[in-house]
Amino acid sequence: MIVFIAVGQRVLGQCRADLFREDLATEGVGTGRHGFALDLLAGCLSPREGYEISVRRLGDGVALPGSPYVLKPMIRLLPEH
Repeated sequence: MIVFIAVGQRVLGQCRADLFREDLATEGVGTGRHGFALDLLAGCLSPREGYEISVRRLGDGVALPGSPYVLKPMIRLLPEH
């Protein structure tokens, strides 16, 4: 299966979802070969911003379970006193 990953309407990329995940195999989700990895270009996402990331099947656009995923900011700037 091919999936595409997006933030809002901006598609970040697509990849094949065929990597083994032991947790899925343990849960009886097929053979467990449904994991995926997508390499992003440096600077594509800011560590100061949060994002709602969706993962959908390429053929029909159906969202995968757990999608969208909210990625919280990794860096929080505090106001100066």
